[in-house]
Amino acid sequence: MFLTVPPQSPLPGVDTRAGAVRKWIDQLPYTNSLDTAHQLITRLRDLHHQPLEAAHRHELLQCFLEAFQRLHEPLRRPLPATTEDPLAASRLHSLDRLTEELLIGYKYVINDAQQERRLLRRPRHLHQSVPLAMHLIALLLATRYQSYLPTDTQLWREAGTLLHYSREHALGAQPLASPLPFAEHRLDAAASYALMAFMRLSDPFRLPHGTLWDCFGFLAAQIRRCGLQAHPEPPDSPQARAVCIDCEPAEWRQTPPPDADPARWYWLDPSPLLAAIQSGSLALEQGTTPAQLGLSEAIGRQDARHLLQRLQIQFRDPPQRRLERFESGQTVQLAVGLEACFYLHNRGVSFDPRDYLEPEDEDAIDIGQAPGTYPMAGSDSLQAYRCNVLNRSAGGLAVELPGDGPPRIRVGELLAVSLADSDAGDPQWLIATVRWLVRQPRQRELGLQYIAREITPCALRLEREGRLPPQPALETSIVHQDTRYQLLIAARGLYRPQRRLELLRGSQRQQIECTQLVESTGLYERFRYTIA
Repeated sequence: MFLTVPPQSPLPGVDTRAGAVRKWIDQLPYTNSLDTAHQLITRLRDLHHQPLEAAHRHELLQCFLEAFQRLHEPLRRPLPATTEDPLAASRLHSLDRLTEELLIGYKYVINDAQQERRLLRRPRHLHQSVPLAMHLIALLLATRYQSYLPTDTQLWREAGTLLHYSREHALGAQPLASPLPFAEHRLDAAASYALMAFMRLSDPFRLPHGTLWDCFGFLAAQIRRCGLQAHPEPPDSPQARAVCIDCEPAEWRQTPPPDADPARWYWLDPSPLLAAIQSGSLALEQGTTPAQLGLSEAIGRQDARHLLQRLQIQFRDPPQRRLERFESGQTVQLAVGLEACFYLHNRGVSFDPRDYLEPEDEDAIDIGQAPGTYPMAGSDSLQAYRCNVLNRSAGGLAVELPGDGPPRIRVGELLAVSLADSDAGDPQWLIATVRWLVRQPRQRELGLQYIAREITPCALRLEREGRLPPQPALETSIVHQDTRYQLLIAARGLYRPQRRLELLRGSQRQQIECTQLVESTGLYERFRYTIA
């Protein structure tokens, strides 16, 4: 087994003594979590360059785990959706980097310690590092879900490799010498893989705001209590499902594909987890606090019940693909972001709040920009990218994004999609959202779901905040149970239950009331409204 690690190039003056490293870590200013995380990341990278014995590197990493445990909660902590936090993205990015650097350190230990097996019959540091690395992969993936970042297929392949190794050498549960977030006393690679898989199958990109780590904590606690693991043989349970262990388990199957390699497929039985969800829901009704179930102290009892209900639906009746997929050799054009979608449906005219103001408003509102300099005018955001279609269905498509495509595209992004060969005349631009994003070595693959076909560009403004400029929005509709409902697609933060908004269509103004949130991502909201 060999895990991918950066090449080593020894640096002068790096102190690798365990006592000196521990003393330095103890003296860090933990009240400033962001600065402390940056210092730890830099020190870890310096140590990665140094060739060290596996046991000694393992000892050093234990010191860093204690700091990681102290920093993980303040770095991941989400603020309310209504609160502006300019440092939130920086904290999450630092948590991502710190988790990855720790993982790299343990991969060095695993690679180097395997060379020592012929000298040591059971090298403890090797056997402890395997489930530690697996748990760090689970934490790293969860951090990227919270940031709406693409998942790396390399992480899932390495998780599958570690799971195979753990089974082959019968490692079992290993004791934890240092505390680790969402782990207690012992770690098991097969249980950590089950945690990774169930977390992915919970549809983490669409969890309600601020509940991702509650979901992770609940799953970690219940999987540990149930002894739930990924098994190479199908368990005797009608609810058992197969997952590919070295690729992202975005969906599970009743049986592996007929031509699949059996060694690449393991089985998960959600029955114990469903029983734990049911008992947890009953316990909440009887007064048990969410924290006693593995949830955070910040989540309310009602939100905790809603989260458990969502997990119960996902694991008991997982969503099934209803529309058949077809291979396709077509190419499409993609334009990224709400403003680009507005531009393409507004006959090539960028959004300008002045277009939606009456003359008396223009004197009262400071738009804050000189004429003709609104961000969309001439912006790179208007660029349309050509992509190859991997497969398609009536509800969406999977595309291959080239290396020179939009660099910052994320899960939950709003896109305009058009067939590339329709640009000669008046192309039809459909509105879609990114449901999944996987990073391959040379390109990225995106799963897109159509969310609107008939679009009217418009603007929204808070009814009682007349001095705030209008914001771009898209008006569409949806049919549910033979009833058509009017929807708005707008930037995140505009929707509140029963909030009054002013809907602006050119010179027309209409007072509306928000009634139901249909979908919320990290970048936009889609909600129903009624005329006020």
